[in-house]
Amino acid sequence: MNVLWLTFGLPYPPDSGVRTRDFHLIREAARTSRIHLFSLLPPGAPTDVGQLRDFCKSVETFALPRPLSGRQLVSLILTIRARRPIGAFPYYCAEAARRLQGIITREKIDVFQVEHSLLAAYLEAAPRHGTCRTVLSLHNVCFEQYRQMARLDVGPAARALYRLKALAMSSSERHYIPGFDCCVVVSAAERELLQRVLPGVRAVVIENGVDCTQLQPLPNSLSDSCLLFAGVMDYPPNTDGVMFFARCILPRVRASFPGVKLLVVGHSPPARVKALGQEPGIEVTGYVKDILPYYRLSKVAVVPLRAGGGTRLKILEAMALGRAVVSTTIGCAGIEVHHGVHLLVADAPQQFADCVVQLLDDDGLRAELIGNARRLVEQRYDWPTIGGRLASLHREILM
Repeated sequence: MNVLWLTFGLPYPPDSGVRTRDFHLIREAARTSRIHLFSLLPPGAPTDVGQLRDFCKSVETFALPRPLSGRQLVSLILTIRARRPIGAFPYYCAEAARRLQGIITREKIDVFQVEHSLLAAYLEAAPRHGTCRTVLSLHNVCFEQYRQMARLDVGPAARALYRLKALAMSSSERHYIPGFDCCVVVSAAERELLQRVLPGVRAVVIENGVDCTQLQPLPNSLSDSCLLFAGVMDYPPNTDGVMFFARCILPRVRASFPGVKLLVVGHSPPARVKALGQEPGIEVTGYVKDILPYYRLSKVAVVPLRAGGGTRLKILEAMALGRAVVSTTIGCAGIEVHHGVHLLVADAPQQFADCVVQLLDDDGLRAELIGNARRLVEQRYDWPTIGGRLASLHREILM
């Protein structure tokens, strides 16, 4: 089977949620199919293909035009003339579409998989009548993600921008999704949301996962009271989550554990997150090449998110590494976990703080949750298992 995979940015290195999902699914699919990877590169994106050539038959990149450049203005004009939804701009480029068409014809592509609804307009590159089947993989349902982000404490201008993006992506997703042979979502909740908005759309759940072979349970924490918040820090829900934790939850934890330390690990922290690192008991690292030393230091991983879409790979990572987790309801949405079995769940600041204190204090409970969580990720969320389900989907849609 020949599969053409379109991504936004190279899926390497697998050091963020988006790149991790793309990298592992492509690697697993390559065990049974010939993968041709085509990556659209936004300005400043990494260009190192790294291990991708080890399992992809071909890897091609295309540099998207810079904002306000002549090429981007031409793209906007063409988007309007073609009556494409404005949500397709600035990600759609006619030259990139022509290159994709060439690959589909030259390599006799059986399945064309597009990652993210931001790139859904490239459906137009697939022949309308032919044997090539099309799959749109949604890391999240964008219009719902932006709708949630508009509720955050980000100021009037940012809230208005998120509302506009929600409208633009709602128009784009409604326009393009029905044209794909199949749509992939990361959770049953997002499948229900999508089918409620677009009845009749075929949506299949292919969850996020974790590499259980590479990520083995770590020994007990090197610290008695160290907490870890991990993630891409310029993603607004992560920024909001870490500020919410530092301002509203951490002081309540300190009432029981005065020496508690918070590690904030992840690239591109905005100024207000960096400023937290000047406060006693908080360390903001920025980008780190290897996050394992910070997991070794930590006793509890915290996921205090109040908005977002998709599912959190940071929870699966922590569970694979043998670290207890406290999350909000939104933070663990879409993952088949249960409060008191695999992790603790709380939304109000005092309840969240009480859960953190309980896990810092109760070695027995912490060990029980860690054991249950590790078994869950091994049985349900290991990448080979998830990749096998996607490979089966590709075969099925060709029948």
